[in-house]
Amino acid sequence: MFTLYQSNNLNILKKNILSVIKKENNINNIFLSKIFILISNKNISLNLKIFLAKKLGICANFNFLLIGNFI
Repeated sequence: MFTLYQSNNLNILKKNILSVIKKENNINNIFLSKIFILISNKNISLNLKIFLAKKLGICANFNFLLIGNFI
């Protein structure tokens, strides 16, 4: 499934990603499926990794793709 979330506010996007991850995958199933997140630069991926690790306890099996690599 491909879902697009757009915002100028990174905090809103982080909350959206967290709610989608919690809704779609329970904590036991999160390691069984790969999650791809499309980002605009590497600084955002680092910020998201830290945020997800704090909220979920671990940040594993997430693939952060730059826009140029996705196309």
